[in-house]
Amino acid sequence: MNADASFDDALEQYRKSFIARLSQRCTAELARSLVDNQIMPELRSHKDELLDLKVKALVDQFTMAELRQIDAFYTSPVGQRLVSIQSNARAYTDALRRILRNASDRVNAMELASAFVPMNNQAARK
Repeated sequence: MNADASFDDALEQYRKSFIARLSQRCTAELARSLVDNQIMPELRSHKDELLDLKVKALVDQFTMAELRQIDAFYTSPVGQRLVSIQSNARAYTDALRRILRNASDRVNAMELASAFVPMNNQAARK
């Protein structure tokens, strides 16, 4: 997978995540419109800058021989399979974060609601 395809794949993952998050606060249609018309163009405008930073980080950490080995691995069938699995794992992680965030929001709401309910109706008896 080349850098452009990898970047585009990552952007699509972020797009889906942003839409899911915004859909909790507005309609899915509005969330899609906001993400596609406001957020994604901004992210895409920084593509070259972000790819340059990624390349610099790799070049700073690996020798040319190591970079060739990495490239050979990721262009091999098993490397492509790993990329696919990592993409699925990312979707799982995003879903897990969303579920945990929803559970946390419900707990926070319950805590807030319980602050207004007298403990064992003691306040009601006074």
